[in-house]
Amino acid sequence: MLFLAGAAMSLWFAGSLRARLLRAEKGTGRLSAVAFGAAVAWAALNMLAQAFQVGAANDPAGQAPAALLETMTAVFAVANLPLVVMLVAVAVVSLRYHAFPKWVSWLAATAAAAQTLLWVSTIIQSGPLAPGGWLSFVLYPFFLIWLLPATVIMTRSASPRTPSAHDHEARQSPSGNNSYVAPGKLPR
Repeated sequence: MLFLAGAAMSLWFAGSLRARLLRAEKGTGRLSAVAFGAAVAWAALNMLAQAFQVGAANDPAGQAPAALLETMTAVFAVANLPLVVMLVAVAVVSLRYHAFPKWVSWLAATAAAAQTLLWVSTIIQSGPLAPGGWLSFVLYPFFLIWLLPATVIMTRSASPRTPSAHDHEARQSPSGNNSYVAPGKLPR
């Protein structure tokens, strides 16, 4: 259940990431939208794969068909493809428009390369890159190596909410001065 909660939290992260990328990218925000959509797809696929894990864990006799377990492994591997797309979009926006420091941009590109290799594991049946192979375990942390500094940077640079025009109007008195008006007692 902890993994499912983590996947759900990644949706919040995706929204925050999109906002940061969009501020840097401006214009149509095409790459920001691509990164957001890919992050949502990645989270959804991870939740789907974890549903298979929950099903297998609730089978105390271990009678789950091998095909079910193979499907779970395949969905986890396929989930790497949208993660690659997200990381590439982040790297491009960051290198072009400085959404993140350059070193974090290169970490995103490196993590994208690692996730690409993990995605390729969907067709590899044996060897170090096959599911459960030693190389697959070495590649997974690359995403975390990008995620941790990216999250810290996003959290530290989050600006406090700025007052909106409505907030300003709510504090105006009928005489036009800036005296405070209690909520629910707005001037007409």
